[in-house]
Amino acid sequence: MAVLEVFVHNPRYQLLQEEFVYFLVNIPNNYILSLDNNNLPKDWNSNQLTSSSQILGDRWLHDTASLALMLPIRIIPIEKNVLVNPKHRNINNTDIGKLMSFNFDPSL
Repeated sequence: MAVLEVFVHNPRYQLLQEEFVYFLVNIPNNYILSLDNNNLPKDWNSNQLTSSSQILGDRWLHDTASLALMLPIRIIPIEKNVLVNPKHRNINNTDIGKLMSFNFDPSL
């Protein structure tokens, strides 16, 4: 789903021709804070950039209350993205897979 976010929010289509990488991360559920629409700022899914979502993310990152934050994706709200705080004290409790190559289909 993060790939779809890159595609939708990227104003420079040339960037989509670059090579991307991805990796799988396994995080125990008890380290994940999950927020649904009711716990997000009212304008979280606005087409315009808003500071309220950035403030929420900044607070989560600096408070280090959870290792990961699961949020609905604006363009497909029933799907989720997961943010990981690399500075969290429990970062070593994750299982990070190897880097793998990803390229967008040229027809896009």
